Amino acid sequence: DTEISAEFREMIRATIPELPTARRQRFVEEFGLSLYDASRLTSQIDLAVYFEEAVSIHDNPKGIANWMIGESLRWLNDQPEDTTINSFPVKAPAIAELVKLIDDGTITGKIAKQVFARMMESGDSPATIVEREGLKPIASDDLEPVVDEILAANPRIVEQIRDGKEKAIGSLIGQVMKKTRGKADPALLTPMILKKISAE
Repeated sequence: DTEISAEFREMIRATIPELPTARRQRFVEEFGLSLYDASRLTSQIDLAVYFEEAVSIHDNPKGIANWMIGESLRWLNDQPEDTTINSFPVKAPAIAELVKLIDDGTITGKIAKQVFARMMESGDSPATIVEREGLKPIASDDLEPVVDEILAANPRIVEQIRDGKEKAIGSLIGQVMKKTRGKADPALLTPMILKKISAE
């Protein structure tokens, strides 16, 4: 009897749509999201479906959630009340692809924002936009001359860093990023700058 009732319960469960509270809890447990993020992503069934489709393509739930909450939901809030995510110009596979490009180091977070803006305008895929507009980060060898130029132009900041004020490095990184129009990878810059300063 117990087996039959358990089977019957499963059949019933399969025919009943997942309730929002259960879905929210599942998003917390399965994807490691905060309760706040899970609540926002399950506030509409279409949002939850969009999120799960993106995660099925690229397994970084937190990265995808951040982009959805930062961009997709912001767009949704500016639309008429009955608008759903299905009208959003950027589809779930494209969000997944964008997060993958960041995760594998093809583009920086800063460049991703430019790419996303182009995705909204054109509907093109992130990879197409990156290739077409030459948005890949600058390679380490090509960065060196830019770093040398910024160091030579900022002797006072270089001295501050030598004196142990490593926070001052942020100013140099900012200048390199500006000079390269966001194409420099900040993760490469700190060790490169410190190595050059200590070698001088």
